[in-house]
Amino acid sequence: MSPVTCHLSPGVIVFHIKAAFEEKLEIKTTIERARAFFADMGNFVNLMPGVESIREEAGGVARWLIRAEVPMIG
Repeated sequence: MSPVTCHLSPGVIVFHIKAAFEEKLEIKTTIERARAFFADMGNFVNLMPGVESIREEAGGVARWLIRAEVPMIG
């Protein structure tokens, strides 16, 4: 199970979720085309369900906005 933490700020609720992707993927292409594909963050947004946007920030940080259906209990 991935660790989940919630940070509360005045009027803002932010969830930080650590997760891993462990699927095997086989692609028949050249290394140059594979690098170009994975370097374009738009491909992740267009092809992965639930990924709404990816924003690249300074220092090599990428912030992913992912939509998830989370049931409320109680």
